[in-house]
Amino acid sequence: KDYKQINFGFDTADENSMLVYDETESAYVAKNAGKTTVKAKNKNNKQVNLTIEVFSQGNGQTAETPWVIANAGHLIELSTLVNAGNFKTLGADVKFVELKADIDMAGQTGFKPIGTRTNAFSASFVGGDKAIINLEMNVTASNYNDYVSFADIGGATEAFIELVFGTINAASIKNLSVVNSKFTVAEDVVSAIRTQIAEDKTVVGNAERVRLVTVGAVAANAIDSTIDGVSASSSINSLSFSDETGGAFDNGVGGVVGVASGSQIKNVTSNVKFVLNQQEGVTAGGVVAVAKLNTTVENAK
Repeated sequence: KDYKQINFGFDTADENSMLVYDETESAYVAKNAGKTTVKAKNKNNKQVNLTIEVFSQGNGQTAETPWVIANAGHLIELSTLVNAGNFKTLGADVKFVELKADIDMAGQTGFKPIGTRTNAFSASFVGGDKAIINLEMNVTASNYNDYVSFADIGGATEAFIELVFGTINAASIKNLSVVNSKFTVAEDVVSAIRTQIAEDKTVVGNAERVRLVTVGAVAANAIDSTIDGVSASSSINSLSFSDETGGAFDNGVGGVVGVASGSQIKNVTSNVKFVLNQQEGVTAGGVVAVAKLNTTVENAK
């Protein structure tokens, strides 16, 4: 749609070409791995060079055959499959995911944070020094169920509100940048969750209390995981909440991770602007809000 004319330099009717034109879909479909530079005219009739690369989709079972993400649709598909507990190939859970290109999420719909308390992300995510850009989420009292992952922990509800990753468990995220993300949680979300739990306790076992954990850039809840070589540039207008009193609260707003348990976080950069819009029970950290169970943080800035 951005170009009036593209000279591919190969036959797009040939099934052996990188791209083949699908008349039914009125679109070009990737068929075979390869990379080429083509000439095109944009909407202003200016001739430009385009580099087109088609990647081979692996089965994700080895580092040599990763499950590939090359566009926003792939990232949305990843979140859908993981959160449904159906991220499998060859009858086994996918173990390796690789980001092959910068992904601009501006204007995209359908993406949900990757991994829930029930279906955590438990693979190796290799960022390849690429970036996820312009991811924006606005969580309100009317749509929070799209973003919240619930768990009943000792009679209290833990409600994780996530951005890129939700819960990761025995996972690794390496060499990834999250750029210009914007995350807002409305102040009335806590009261909406409380009302839901009071009216329908089957939503989270028999929990009667709510504990809310929010995080900006990378993950809400990291368990026995490694985050290495990650940078985050985000704006977070959010809250953390606990209606418990006394002791240390395992909830918070973190520039990279909200709560980290038994995890390694190293070589990370957090450039995050916080607006904590609630005064009660707020815990915040530029990199990690709560680090517990021998979590280590090294070379963070």
